[in-house]
Amino acid sequence: MTELTLRLEGLSCPTCASKVQDALTKKAGVQEANVNFPSGRVQVKYDPAQVEEADLRELIEDMGYDVLA
Repeated sequence: MTELTLRLEGLSCPTCASKVQDALTKKAGVQEANVNFPSGRVQVKYDPAQVEEADLRELIEDMGYDVLA
Protein backbone atom coordinates (compact mmCIF):
# COMPACT_ATOMS: atom_id res chain seq x y z
CA MET A 1 0.00 0.00 0.00
CA THR A 2 1.07 3.52 -0.74
CA GLU A 3 0.14 6.49 1.43
CA LEU A 4 -0.56 9.87 -0.10
CA THR A 5 -1.40 13.23 1.45
CA LEU A 6 -3.00 15.90 -0.71
CA ARG A 7 -4.02 19.45 0.06
CA LEU A 8 -7.35 20.60 -1.33
CA GLU A 9 -8.80 23.99 -2.02
CA GLY A 10 -12.51 24.66 -2.32
CA LEU A 11 -13.88 22.57 0.53
CA SER A 12 -16.58 24.87 1.84
CA CYS A 13 -18.24 22.61 4.42
CA PRO A 14 -17.89 19.29 6.23
CA THR A 15 -20.42 17.76 3.82
CA CYS A 16 -18.08 18.55 0.91
CA ALA A 17 -15.25 16.81 2.74
CA SER A 18 -17.49 13.81 3.36
CA LYS A 19 -18.41 13.58 -0.34
CA VAL A 20 -14.74 13.56 -1.36
CA GLN A 21 -13.95 10.93 1.26
CA ASP A 22 -16.83 8.71 0.13
CA ALA A 23 -15.87 9.00 -3.55
CA LEU A 24 -12.25 8.09 -2.83
CA THR A 25 -13.24 5.17 -0.60
CA LYS A 26 -15.41 3.72 -3.39
CA LYS A 27 -12.58 3.92 -5.95
CA ALA A 28 -11.13 0.51 -6.79
CA GLY A 29 -7.69 0.12 -5.21
CA VAL A 30 -8.29 2.60 -2.38
CA GLN A 31 -8.07 0.95 1.01
CA GLU A 32 -8.70 4.04 3.15
CA ALA A 33 -9.39 7.74 2.70
CA ASN A 34 -9.65 10.42 5.37
CA VAL A 35 -10.49 14.05 4.67
CA ASN A 36 -9.78 16.65 7.34
CA PHE A 37 -12.09 19.57 6.60
CA PRO A 38 -10.41 22.25 8.78
CA SER A 39 -6.95 21.61 7.30
CA GLY A 40 -8.14 20.75 3.78
CA ARG A 41 -5.92 17.68 3.77
CA VAL A 42 -6.72 14.25 2.38
CA GLN A 43 -4.86 11.11 3.38
CA VAL A 44 -5.27 8.13 1.10
CA LYS A 45 -3.95 4.56 1.35
CA TYR A 46 -4.10 2.86 -2.01
CA ASP A 47 -2.69 0.02 -4.09
CA PRO A 48 -0.62 1.51 -6.94
CA ALA A 49 -1.13 -1.70 -8.93
CA GLN A 50 -4.86 -0.89 -9.11
CA VAL A 51 -5.04 2.90 -9.16
CA GLU A 52 -2.55 5.69 -9.86
CA GLU A 53 -2.08 8.92 -7.96
CA ALA A 54 -3.12 10.84 -11.08
CA ASP A 55 -6.46 9.01 -11.06
CA LEU A 56 -7.10 10.06 -7.47
CA ARG A 57 -6.25 13.68 -8.24
CA GLU A 58 -8.51 13.60 -11.31
CA LEU A 59 -11.41 12.17 -9.29
CA ILE A 60 -11.16 15.02 -6.79
CA GLU A 61 -10.77 17.69 -9.49
CA ASP A 62 -13.77 16.29 -11.39
CA MET A 63 -15.79 16.92 -8.22
CA GLY A 64 -14.87 20.61 -8.46
CA TYR A 65 -12.04 20.86 -5.93
CA ASP A 66 -8.49 21.96 -6.62
CA VAL A 67 -5.60 19.70 -5.61
CA LEU A 68 -2.69 21.94 -4.62
CA ALA A 69 0.89 21.02 -5.52
